[in-house]
Amino acid sequence: MPKFSIILPTHNGEDRISHAVASVKAQSYKDWELIVVLDDCTDDTKKAVTNLFIDDLKELDKVTFIEINAHRDGLARNAGLNAAAGEWILFLDDDDMFLHEYCFELLAEKVDQIDTDVLDFSFIWKGKGHKTPSPQECFTMVWCRAWRRSFIGDNRFTDLPYGSDSEFSHRMVIDNPDTTVTMWNRTIYYYNYMREGSLTAMEKEHTYLNIIVTHHDEPWELGKPFFDMLEHQRCVDMSKVTVTLVQDGPYSSLPWQELLGHYHYDTNLITMKEHVGVADCRNSALLASESDWVMFCNFDDMLADVDSLSMMIENFPNNETDVIWFKMMQECKWFTGHVYMNCVDTANFDNTDAKMYRRQFLIDNHILFDRRAGLHYDHAFNSIVLAIVKPWMIRMLTTQFYPYCKTFRADSYRHTLDAFIEKMETAVARDILIAEELRWRGLEHEFRRAVAKVFCREYYALYTDSRDNNTLSMEFSDFFARYYEEFLKLPEADIDPVLSEAETEVYNLIQNLYNEHKKEYYILNDELPFADWIEQYLSDTTGISKDTPIIIPEENTTPVPEEETGDEIDDRDARIVVYCGTYDTYLNMVASAKSVLCNIPVDKIYFLIEDDEFPYEIPDIIQTINVSDQQYFPKDGPNYDNSWTWMCMMRAAYPELFPQYSKILSLDIDIVLNDNVSDLWDYNLDGYYLAGVPERQRQKSTADPMYINFGVVMMNLDKLREDNCQQQIIDILNTTRVDCPEQGAFNRVCAGHILELPADYNYTTYSHITGDALKPRIIHYAGQKFWRHYAMVKRYSDQSWDAVMERQARLHE
Repeated sequence: MPKFSIILPTHNGEDRISHAVASVKAQSYKDWELIVVLDDCTDDTKKAVTNLFIDDLKELDKVTFIEINAHRDGLARNAGLNAAAGEWILFLDDDDMFLHEYCFELLAEKVDQIDTDVLDFSFIWKGKGHKTPSPQECFTMVWCRAWRRSFIGDNRFTDLPYGSDSEFSHRMVIDNPDTTVTMWNRTIYYYNYMREGSLTAMEKEHTYLNIIVTHHDEPWELGKPFFDMLEHQRCVDMSKVTVTLVQDGPYSSLPWQELLGHYHYDTNLITMKEHVGVADCRNSALLASESDWVMFCNFDDMLADVDSLSMMIENFPNNETDVIWFKMMQECKWFTGHVYMNCVDTANFDNTDAKMYRRQFLIDNHILFDRRAGLHYDHAFNSIVLAIVKPWMIRMLTTQFYPYCKTFRADSYRHTLDAFIEKMETAVARDILIAEELRWRGLEHEFRRAVAKVFCREYYALYTDSRDNNTLSMEFSDFFARYYEEFLKLPEADIDPVLSEAETEVYNLIQNLYNEHKKEYYILNDELPFADWIEQYLSDTTGISKDTPIIIPEENTTPVPEEETGDEIDDRDARIVVYCGTYDTYLNMVASAKSVLCNIPVDKIYFLIEDDEFPYEIPDIIQTINVSDQQYFPKDGPNYDNSWTWMCMMRAAYPELFPQYSKILSLDIDIVLNDNVSDLWDYNLDGYYLAGVPERQRQKSTADPMYINFGVVMMNLDKLREDNCQQQIIDILNTTRVDCPEQGAFNRVCAGHILELPADYNYTTYSHITGDALKPRIIHYAGQKFWRHYAMVKRYSDQSWDAVMERQARLHE
């Protein structure tokens, strides 16, 4: 049983394989076997390998040749795995090599010292420099790591025509929390990237994904986040992706070459000679594209996170799929000017967002955008796609779908654009026809509910438009009368059930209005009690009378007690956790608090909020405190309108707000606990104001190696009170503009009295915060807009409060 099995797949590699094989033969450590997999080789590759051992035929005995006819890297590697006998597996491409003759010697010494499944090592990437494995950049190549053969077991590569190595790495390492990975900063491998004639170089001639973005007269600031997010995509070879920006007419004065030139991925610019509209812009880019897949985006769209493209590319299926449909995040802009991000779990049928289309499928079926569809060109385009594509040709990468987001019958009238537009007299008529697909499938109840949703969605749209125009919306009964002819098109037996469903939808509409206008009430604050205000406002603006029942579940509100309840915890050593946040972060606090209660026994959690009522259900162990009338930080102060919410500065007031406690754990609202961290309360804070994780690589404002990040911080309230630190910090915040306000002020005042915590107490993928732990105990999502929708977070936030509190009770036992 040799120490190492080196698997080297090749296809007609006679002209390039010698360096790879020679780097194995030259190793000073000789306990290895080399398995050369000849995949449909028609040249003298085998002879080229054999000639390298002509001076030492004994070593040739350690070389095994396997001949297959698979035309797939993954299948060739599988053949090597089936024959491998080594304790450890190393993969070697035929145009790469091991960097030094002592690489195996270093590897053998290292694997004998550690207990790990996978050992990641550094490598030289030709043209891109030295690459080191880290939690911030998890490479998906299989050749930059040593694999324990017993760990691989019976697992094998797929037969994907490309990306089988990435799929294997994700399945075995990145997406497998049970895998033990060791990251080692020793350079072992040389990656001959983009060698002329290599498979990568040949594939570079076309891209797998072409992202088509349209632009007319929008400012650069609107689209820059999208292009920046593309730049920071992880675990994906951006040579597989190109971005085509279509400028609608030669009117833009933006310096496109300069703006796009500093990005490292390929960008193409198409400028239309005149203003032609989005439909023609997309058609021009689609016809000019040579990629396998296309995705259509607006200039102000945004990828969800730094792993989005990796997920998309890894899920590229073969030609048996025509459409990929994945989860979408929808941006809702309220009149206050703030932006709130909401997760849309259901697929949006009406447009092309969150969908990828196989380009050849569109070309073969002559599917293009049509300007005759007016503002519904997205809807018309997607309807034609679904009319032609077969059900099994759609791959869904989302959790839920509206019941009528299904494939249309190709034999129906919807399979031609002309027929579709003819039926698009109104949005209601269009969507009722869509809902009819459910009846054809025998789903009677779903059909009636879909029709009810159509009417109520249309009513809500009218309400929204009327609010923007400062005009009153019509009564629902008037609305019903306007569209009564559409109702009459239904079979008579359907009318009453649909009306019943519509009534339910109206109540849901009222509940949505309640949730939305909770924000409006907070902004206007006209001194009316909220119950009176919402009743008056709904009556004035929607035509819903005061007699219409408003569904406001009592259990969904937790009023702040006006007087002392007598249940305050007065234990100096109590485990207390405190959050602070504004209205748009309340759901984030709930998600984070659930992870706390599922992992550590606590005595109390406090939410510092800006409302008298908390709009979401919370258990008794969480207490809310309204600090909207706080006197510490005037609104005209230098940090009140900082990039961070003003509520963060309230941490300076914790010593006064919580006089009954000696220390508390302060958490950001984007923190998720991944383990029991009760030992945080066991640290001896005598002589220290704070305990936290330093930002050693922080690029801004400080070179202090003990400058701590305030996402997770244990505060010694007794010492902060003793030395009057609170007033010093407040004075700084009220007189000086500070980057990361409370964090900067605390670090300045508490310098020299801060206890360093291990990195796994505040791990983030952002490079400026220390985080070397392979399995972090606390994960800090560091302001990522979509963090609450990560699987790690949702496994806590999706739990009911009953389940959360049951886990908390067990922890106390």
